[in-house]
Amino acid sequence: MLHPHALAPSFTKIREWYQSRTVISRDYTSYFATINELKDKIRIASKLNAKTVLDTDNARLAAEDFKMKLLQWNRK
Repeated sequence: MLHPHALAPSFTKIREWYQSRTVISRDYTSYFATINELKDKIRIASKLNAKTVLDTDNARLAAEDFKMKLLQWNRK
């Protein structure tokens, strides 16, 4: 069985190696404003797109309704 103190130099070397490593951390907070702005633009574009689809569908239904009324009026 290995004595616990026999591993101490290895643990020390490992600890020293980790402490010598430089942790590189990036600050992305400057991008958050841009990301939120783009999210807002996407939301607005999605709403406008949905409104355009709805308006187009309503116009198509109105045209079909007008066509049916015109055909009925011509039959009389």
